[in-house]
Amino acid sequence: MEKISWAPKVGPTKVWRLYQNDALRAIDDALVVDVGFSLWLRCQSIVMVTLVQVECPRCRQDFEVGRMAGSESISCPTPGCG
Repeated sequence: MEKISWAPKVGPTKVWRLYQNDALRAIDDALVVDVGFSLWLRCQSIVMVTLVQVECPRCRQDFEVGRMAGSESISCPTPGCG
């Protein structure tokens, strides 16, 4: 059984490096993309939690789990996924 996972927190070291580079007027495109994409994924996870939704780890379909889900196991409602 796959478990639902959320985007990890954005590492403060990466954000600090981004600010330091900005202060030096140095642009590290790879770092900008990495931090930006990490922030976007983290915000997306926060929105999903706020809407009481999850993404199925198998079929990637979003569905609502309800506020009383607790620790009980919930199956994906997508036909054929389970």
